[in-house]
Amino acid sequence: MFLLTNGLLLTFDSRNRVIDNGAIAIDGSLIKDIGATAAIKRKYPTAKGYDVNGALVLPGMINVHTHLYSAFACGMPVSGSPTNFVQILKRIWWKLDCALTEEDIYYSALVTGIEAIKSGTTTIFDHHSSPRAVPNSLEHIARALLQLGLRANLCYEVSDRDGNRIAQQGLQENLRWITNNCSVQHNPLLSASFGLHASFTLSESTLRQAAELGNSLNSGFHIHLAEDTVDQVITKKKYRKSVVHRLADLGILGKKTIAAHGIYLSASEIDILKQTDTIIVHNPGSNMNNAVGVAPVIEMLKRNILVGLGTDGLGNDMITELRLAGLLHKLAQHDPRVFSPELALKLAIENNRKITARFFAVPVGMLTPDAAADIIVIKQYPAINLSAKNIGSYVVYGMRPVPIDTVYIAGKKVLEHGKICGIDEQKVYQQARERAKRVWSRLLQ
Repeated sequence: MFLLTNGLLLTFDSRNRVIDNGAIAIDGSLIKDIGATAAIKRKYPTAKGYDVNGALVLPGMINVHTHLYSAFACGMPVSGSPTNFVQILKRIWWKLDCALTEEDIYYSALVTGIEAIKSGTTTIFDHHSSPRAVPNSLEHIARALLQLGLRANLCYEVSDRDGNRIAQQGLQENLRWITNNCSVQHNPLLSASFGLHASFTLSESTLRQAAELGNSLNSGFHIHLAEDTVDQVITKKKYRKSVVHRLADLGILGKKTIAAHGIYLSASEIDILKQTDTIIVHNPGSNMNNAVGVAPVIEMLKRNILVGLGTDGLGNDMITELRLAGLLHKLAQHDPRVFSPELALKLAIENNRKITARFFAVPVGMLTPDAAADIIVIKQYPAINLSAKNIGSYVVYGMRPVPIDTVYIAGKKVLEHGKICGIDEQKVYQQARERAKRVWSRLLQ
């Protein structure tokens, strides 16, 4: 057992407590106790401690929709400036994922995982695609993430856009990964979902096979949903149904299904999402970057749909992402009242925690006894007195984008004074740059 002492604790527990000069007792991978430093020290007199000297201490952040393979996308050569979402897919993402080899997958996950930890994100839900290197691709990601100590839910993005053979490989990769992670020997830091790209790139045959496999495994699904109008237009043209109705008819929606985006939805589709208890993940930064639109998040929250927050591969800085969520909806509705700081925290903290609870046995995302010891220390010292009443405003508008100092995941220190533990970061980034050169050369072939 060891103690983190003398911190300003933002617990994000059921009471949203702020504990000044607080301490956390960590026993193995779990939080054993929490309270005032003096009381915790008296209770555990022989435990070694780390004095954070008044720094902020928070639960690790959770990103419930991202793409680790995006590591080499920034700065890559692109044929012409895309003018719409389909061109973005075809000229950037579908070219990049087809250029990835097994080693590229590993290094993409490794450098993106490093950036996640350094931004205070300790749990990620990844949605992977590498059509020219499908078999065992999730193992390469897991190898990188476990090397870093990250907690993650993984899946492979099945699609028919590269032909039936690759679609079948994607089905089998999900089957293999889910089966392995439901075994007795599976690592508690890892979990699994059944990945699907989007309705408009999935044939009836492939989607039906995926539904049968995923439902037989009780894994739930992870899919892009109505991110752009193209998803609805093509689905309705080919299958005479809206996207949500098509997925519902095949039994793909449900409490363990993550549907990313949900921008272009009808009232009846929102009703179905509510009835099936399907998870929606809002990705404001990505939606702005791709200029696809604004999801009806406020309406869905009013309907008590579980809406979480993700980045869709545009980094893993969830503190910045929750700020973007608030700003986007105020601007979109020309009303500064519509998206309070508390609402941003609800998505990023409370709802992301609830989503993660559907896939992991141990509670994460709060500082409370028996929760996972996923903890971040930020050397920032607020100029105001924090309480449950103003914590939302401070986190959304007051916290500066300073480097995270120390990170623990499952009680293990993975970042110490801004440096990843057990990793030669300079060597990793040098090797990643070499991989990026090779990936980019293949883009031009």
